[in-house]
Amino acid sequence: MTITPEPQGPRLRPGEFLHESSLSSPSGRFTLRNGIRGGSSLIDNATEVELWKVPDTNVYGSSSLVFGLDGDLMVWNHHRDRGWSSDTAGSGAEVLRVTDVGNVELVAADDRIVWSSDTAPGTDPFPPYVAQPSSDQVAPTEGAFQQRLQNLFDSLAPAHGYTVAVLFDATPEEALHRWGLPMDAVGRATWQELQSRRGDGEVPIAAVSLGSMTLLVAGAPWLPGDPLSVGTTVVRESRVPGTGWATEFSLHQNGRTVSHLREATPKRRIGMDRPELLLAVQASELEEHLKGDADWMASLAGLELLSRVAGVSPEAADLNGVLLGGLVPASVAQPPEEIVKTPPPGRPPIPAEDFLLVRTDFSDDAEWAAILEEVADDEFFEGTEIRPVNDRGWEGAGMDEVMAAVTNDEEIPAVYIADAEAMTGWGHPLLVINADLPEAGPDYEPVPGVSRTLRATADSIWSMHVNLEIANMDWEDYLPDPDSEDPVHRGF
Repeated sequence: MTITPEPQGPRLRPGEFLHESSLSSPSGRFTLRNGIRGGSSLIDNATEVELWKVPDTNVYGSSSLVFGLDGDLMVWNHHRDRGWSSDTAGSGAEVLRVTDVGNVELVAADDRIVWSSDTAPGTDPFPPYVAQPSSDQVAPTEGAFQQRLQNLFDSLAPAHGYTVAVLFDATPEEALHRWGLPMDAVGRATWQELQSRRGDGEVPIAAVSLGSMTLLVAGAPWLPGDPLSVGTTVVRESRVPGTGWATEFSLHQNGRTVSHLREATPKRRIGMDRPELLLAVQASELEEHLKGDADWMASLAGLELLSRVAGVSPEAADLNGVLLGGLVPASVAQPPEEIVKTPPPGRPPIPAEDFLLVRTDFSDDAEWAAILEEVADDEFFEGTEIRPVNDRGWEGAGMDEVMAAVTNDEEIPAVYIADAEAMTGWGHPLLVINADLPEAGPDYEPVPGVSRTLRATADSIWSMHVNLEIANMDWEDYLPDPDSEDPVHRGF
């Protein structure tokens, strides 16, 4: 049974949202409005009174009010962090509506009200009101491509994360089977029902046809793409909650991964310059200076990249009805194994410091003292205490040995090494290693033109460190000009 509110007026279905748009009651008297500032609120247009302000905990800047695929009404900020929620996940809510008595309601298929703002004004009769045309009543799913998709898919399983994949030339049944759901376990259910049935150690998955493509969704990150791509092509994106970017983006063909960008440790980057990706980036809604950057788009607009590579544009209507799906063991969605850092044989441990300066040349104590003095001479230093690694156990060590022993490389922007060149060169040019970039190898192809290391004078590294740490500047801002006669960064 499908609910039909009487009188029928504008409403949202699961997966739809308000973002700089609004939803009004049938007469137009009451409007639920989302703005770029001020969040979301319910307004009585006859009296201009704000009847309800959607709680704005964890909201800053622009936000979206999303009626999630799981049945929850949620606020998401522009960093993709979830704020307030109606706590109605799995309730069977099928419609969000604004009524002519001044309530916002979530309604189930049996006309049951599962949640209400309870904001109907207490005065009666209502003042006379004639609805006026409103310029901000736009379709609730309009907006930027990535914005629309992330509001849709972030609501799949907000507490668990998601994986989205598009398979070329494969049926939904085939797709589900390749992700571990036995053919005899494939059933029909709404996404809310699948989520409600999930138990500990289970992941809901569902599939729907999009023309000759199949859209496959899962309520957990880390589901692999290779098993899906036997004899076909698969584009996949995964996300762990609490991050403002995609966790993984990948392209798979004939059972193997041909492109993969993973932001979680251990990082991975291969095949990100493939023509399919670069053409999709060019066709995107990105600003012109980002049109050649597939890495950036895969991280921060991965859903749009997935859709453009696959040539599909999923809508809320594709997912808010009855789907083919079921539950698979959580063991099919395992994150990559963590790397355990241990010092190379014969080398001492390196402490976890916010500012990590490691001495590997012990030929001149006076020059070492000069380096420390120059670091502290930076105007931003302000007497901050630093604890350099001044242990002869690191004498003569190379940068890979040092990095193998750095246990907090995910928490710091760079590691600084005082080697022989730093001791003897003009300005004491320390070796600076980007702690976020792995060394080149089979699983990591460096971004063209972006070196993992650079040289910077001792009196400039504290300013560099602070700016990198607060993301005021990027690593690329410090890389030397290829045409420069002096490859050392000596400050701005």
